[in-house]
Amino acid sequence: MDARDIIIPLGTINEIMAAVVPYDMVSYIYSVMYRASNGEEMTLGKMFDTLALHTRGDLQHGPIFDRIVGHIAGLRIAHYSDLVSLTKEMLPHS
Repeated sequence: MDARDIIIPLGTINEIMAAVVPYDMVSYIYSVMYRASNGEEMTLGKMFDTLALHTRGDLQHGPIFDRIVGHIAGLRIAHYSDLVSLTKEMLPHS
């Protein structure tokens, strides 16, 4: 299965966001992720796309994606190398 297609519950997405985005962005990102999800879950690809769109231009954009790779790999949701590839797709376009 492609890492982009892995389905993650919204509660897990919120936990990931709390761990990787700066404190002052957490409530905004929670709201963004909820609106982008179906209310219960989201694919990893959509989560990355949504996060890239809503952090574009922010100084923390690159560091957020560095942290998210390690955090998701640590949770064993996807393999580290797949997440790095996914991040490389996001960052040049952001």
